Amino acid sequence: MVDLDAPTPQSPTWSPIRHHLGGGWSANNAADPGVLTTTTVAVTAWFQPSPSGTDPHRYVFLLFNQSPEFVTQRQVTAQTSIVNWNLATFAQQVALGSPIAGTFMLVSAQ
Repeated sequence: MVDLDAPTPQSPTWSPIRHHLGGGWSANNAADPGVLTTTTVAVTAWFQPSPSGTDPHRYVFLLFNQSPEFVTQRQVTAQTSIVNWNLATFAQQVALGSPIAGTFMLVSAQ
């Protein structure tokens, strides 16, 4: 998940900000096959959206087929900056291809 509007939608100089990066997702719940779950430790742990004092921010979720290169990648670690993260470059480096699904949400401070 990335924030496209940090620090503000009018001046997104920190964007995109990486709020979550993880793998190992699957739809294994027979009772609810539309729900994705994972037991894999995230590359970037969930960082809750919290835009304060600005207009709403756009948060984008993208889903890719996981490549073998994603599992062994070292481009992004817990120490890698989350600011100005280039998802397209990362996807190319680890052979993710194009997204297979996506959605977004608007989040405001209120």
